[in-house]
Amino acid sequence: MLGIGLAVRLGLAFGTHGEVFDLQSYVVVKHALREDPLHVYAAVDTAHLYRWPYPPGFFALIAGVGVLAKGLGLAFTSLIRLPAIAADLAIAWLVGGFLAHRGAGERTRLVAVAAVAGGPSFVAASGYHGQLDSVAILPAVAAVALWDRLPPERRALVAGLLIGVGGAIKTVPLLMLLALLPSCRSWREAVQLAAAAAAVPVLALAPFLAADAHGVLRVLDYHSLPGVGGISLLAQPDLAQIWLVTHPHVRLSGLSHVLQGRVGEVFSGLGIAAAALLGLRVRARAHEAAVLLWLAVFALSVNFGPRYVVWGLPFFLMSGYVGQALALQAALLAPTVLLYAAPFQSQDVLYAYVPFMLITWAGFVVWFAARMRRLARAGSRPPPLSAPEPTPSVR
Repeated sequence: MLGIGLAVRLGLAFGTHGEVFDLQSYVVVKHALREDPLHVYAAVDTAHLYRWPYPPGFFALIAGVGVLAKGLGLAFTSLIRLPAIAADLAIAWLVGGFLAHRGAGERTRLVAVAAVAGGPSFVAASGYHGQLDSVAILPAVAAVALWDRLPPERRALVAGLLIGVGGAIKTVPLLMLLALLPSCRSWREAVQLAAAAAAVPVLALAPFLAADAHGVLRVLDYHSLPGVGGISLLAQPDLAQIWLVTHPHVRLSGLSHVLQGRVGEVFSGLGIAAAALLGLRVRARAHEAAVLLWLAVFALSVNFGPRYVVWGLPFFLMSGYVGQALALQAALLAPTVLLYAAPFQSQDVLYAYVPFMLITWAGFVVWFAARMRRLARAGSRPPPLSAPEPTPSVR
């Protein structure tokens, strides 16, 4: 399965132009790093196009791939997709290994690995789009997968550093710090975990903040894409034409303006906080807490794009929700294809895109509510360092 997944991705990476804007953003960043590395954020923020609204953890790979592409005479925009491709396969391997450790059967492990190695959401994001979501979430997947198997005296440091590495590439993986806190054995371990996770992105950003704090903070205030999916699409379905139609004729409604501001951030933040607090109260295992947190993100975030499922799918699979993960990728297949095939001449494409995205969002809401209710009824339990776990199966 890993070999098939690699072959498909390489075919896309070297046989297609991919998502031109994002791949060209890598080119812009590469040139900016060569010209003036510490002012790269100001250089790439051209006309507020947000060429790089992420921390600097991926900069070294961009620079390295640039040198490699020049030396080999290969297209930089193809080679820059290789880190995400490799991360996909590493995630698949970690998922399979975690399920084997928990006693899952061969069929369950094979399907779970296939859901990552051959899953359309992963394939499109890495092999075609070239986005770095898999690279960023990989260390967090490793932290959760290894948490109960790491030496007790070192696990907080190792897992915290892994999450911090992911957070230095993209801030989203830092959420997995909240997945590990419920199973910490003491306040000391929790503080060590949090400090290690925070140290990596802080140290990575420090030289850029010192050189150009205004440029860094302006770009990192980016708020994702309204109307691609999630609550913003529910509030104003015609926003999707911004991303699907050649000449969109749409303005943000009053409600959409509110949701894209601090109100939307507070709403999603409260949902994530509720999930985190429930996880702490019931002492949820790391992979269980991770599932709950990602469901909160997907159900309650104002903006949600099809490729964002790459963040949560590994944890769904690690918890045995293989059937749900496959159904999710099936539901997002048509929207993913439509987004990458855009723009279209007719607004009729919305009738194919919007229903799939809203059904997916409703599914997240129902699943999140059900998981919250189930864990609330489960009650508290001791830290699960050595507690046996039920054998996962395809659900």
